[in-house]
Amino acid sequence: MLAELDRRAKRRRLPRADVIRDALSTYLELPEGALQRRPVDRIRHLLGAIDGLPDNLASRADDYLEDLGRRR
Repeated sequence: MLAELDRRAKRRRLPRADVIRDALSTYLELPEGALQRRPVDRIRHLLGAIDGLPDNLASRADDYLEDLGRRR
């Protein structure tokens, strides 16, 4: 954990204490119990909410997104 703290402090050009303060501040801004639920449980209501997508989108996402952003 210390190595990761040092890496982030170096990248942000901040002392360790500032990185720790920022992380603690961000954590304390979260709603109570926010980290007790798995991420998938937080978005479960969105799964399957968009009509008209291919049935195999999850398994072939790379194929469908291959030319995303290319000019046609």
